[in-house]
Amino acid sequence: MLITLTGLSAQAPVAETKPEVVPPASPPIEIVLHRRQATQLLLLALAIMLLTSATSYLVGKNAAETAQPAERGQPAIKPAPVPAAPPPAPAPPEPPATLVQGATYLQVAAVDPGIGEVFVEFLKRKYFSALIVPGPDPSTVRVLVGPVRDDDAYRIIRQDLLRAGFLSFPKKYTASAAGPPPTGWSAGQ
Repeated sequence: MLITLTGLSAQAPVAETKPEVVPPASPPIEIVLHRRQATQLLLLALAIMLLTSATSYLVGKNAAETAQPAERGQPAIKPAPVPAAPPPAPAPPEPPATLVQGATYLQVAAVDPGIGEVFVEFLKRKYFSALIVPGPDPSTVRVLVGPVRDDDAYRIIRQDLLRAGFLSFPKKYTASAAGPPPTGWSAGQ
């Protein structure tokens, strides 16, 4: 800035400059984060890292899948899908086991034939002598364990069945001399 002095002197005007004004020192910036805010920031950073990692993985996986045929010297064109062969016909079910005439069995379940096969397979893995016999109607089979020799063996097998998880209704049945039980086969004891 130019300051002129007015007066009767013969001197040329003198330019005065102001001394440089130094702004006062600003206080340092201080960031205060409470636990909740710090946790939110960390979770946000973690979510961003997770999203970035997942995206990178998927991009890399897709790039590797499309690059493999070309690296082997094969064209990158995928062959047309071959129609799948029809599923093989299910194996015919095993013929129903015949009951020993006059023997006693424990009924473990009365279920659909498919579920009955699963029951029998499980019981055989647990070393029970299990078999499937016809149920009260064509869509139901009975899963039996036995034959049981006497009352002591009956109690032991029943306890073993309960330990194996068959809590529902082990019952004692006696096969008639006529063969498989008819509809309405009566329970003993």
